[in-house]
Amino acid sequence: MHIYLWFCVLAASVGGVVFGYHTGIIAGAMLFIRNEFHLSSTMQGVTVSIILLGALCGSFLAGFIADRLGRKRAFFTAALLLLLGTSIAVFATSTTSLLLGRFLSGVSVGLYSVVTPMYLSEISSKERRGMIVAFYQLSVSIGILLAYGVALLLAHQENWREMLAWGLVPGFVQLMALPFLAESPQWLMGKNHVEKGQKEAKRLKIKAEAPHSFLHPKWKALLAPGVRLAFIIGVSLSAFQQFSGINAVFYFAPQIFELIGLPSQDVTLTATLGLGTINLLTAALAVWLLDRWGRKILLIVGTSGMALALGALACGMFFSYLDLHLLSAIALMAYVVFFGISLGPVTWVIISEIYPLNIRGRAMSIAILINWLSNYLISLIFLDLVVWVGAGGVFVLFMCFCLFALYFVARWLPETKGKSYEEIQGLFNP
Repeated sequence: MHIYLWFCVLAASVGGVVFGYHTGIIAGAMLFIRNEFHLSSTMQGVTVSIILLGALCGSFLAGFIADRLGRKRAFFTAALLLLLGTSIAVFATSTTSLLLGRFLSGVSVGLYSVVTPMYLSEISSKERRGMIVAFYQLSVSIGILLAYGVALLLAHQENWREMLAWGLVPGFVQLMALPFLAESPQWLMGKNHVEKGQKEAKRLKIKAEAPHSFLHPKWKALLAPGVRLAFIIGVSLSAFQQFSGINAVFYFAPQIFELIGLPSQDVTLTATLGLGTINLLTAALAVWLLDRWGRKILLIVGTSGMALALGALACGMFFSYLDLHLLSAIALMAYVVFFGISLGPVTWVIISEIYPLNIRGRAMSIAILINWLSNYLISLIFLDLVVWVGAGGVFVLFMCFCLFALYFVARWLPETKGKSYEEIQGLFNP
């Protein structure tokens, strides 16, 4: 890739860093927030999950903003909301103000979660689309790792406010980069700005595909023949990504390591940082694999491995009296590895490439809204589920969802590697 395309990819991928950092930092910060605000386990769940409720709202609005105003203006809106919400949370003096700040940050994260993979897909060639969109998951992983590193560095000070404050940096970085970012050629051409679209495509050195113009179809168009299966696939993969349990692991990693039996707070935070490092390395591997192996095979391999790892982790929890701490920790790491090459990056790639342009914003908004809703529900009830059915029972439940995802992918998902948007839409119009 040439230098300007790299700039656009990296500048847009800042949205993934925002996603990863602001959803990941709460894992370390909660160890101290819960003491300062005297939070029950239920209120800890609310504090973690409120950002997801905001993201749910942001993802719903993202399609309208991105389709009507453009991808760049959607990035601008997300960055401003990020700065506002994070500032409120950093200076919070009550649970209410903390929750408000986290909610507004969540709206920003929701906008980014739709617009970033959409934009990356639209500025890439068909041969490199998988790799470029996978940069989104890589940047999410970078954000998570940064969050864990900051939490570890500031843990001895118990300074959860500074932990949150470092989340302002990506917003400032993207605001500075936005004036130089190319607008999506697909969006411009869909708005009948053909000359501008071709000019941007030339700057990016990609082929300018001529999409249908925006017709602003009714919502029922999502269930029209030729679109229905793609819509169901996008929504289902978004749900599977969360019901596999991955973000429950990332949000509550220190608590999970405590359940496994690691002996101290420092050890659990260090192990959590190790988990984030593994997630980053596998996300980098996925960037390389996606356009070589293809989407479907990675999902099949990954969901199979996730199910096996969760089964081993559940056994470690059920038979804790056998001192299987090492087995449980290895199983948890393996689970993250298999997620990192499958449901993590592949979901974002698929939902960014399988929809026609005139419904892409709406379809991605709904698919990612389902993603955030699933994420919200899991994070809200995870600690209570552990109390009700035990940690082993929770991981068995996650394993069952992985097995169902494996069946769904093998049965219904077509391979989209190396195909143009027109060719992909042909897969759903046999």
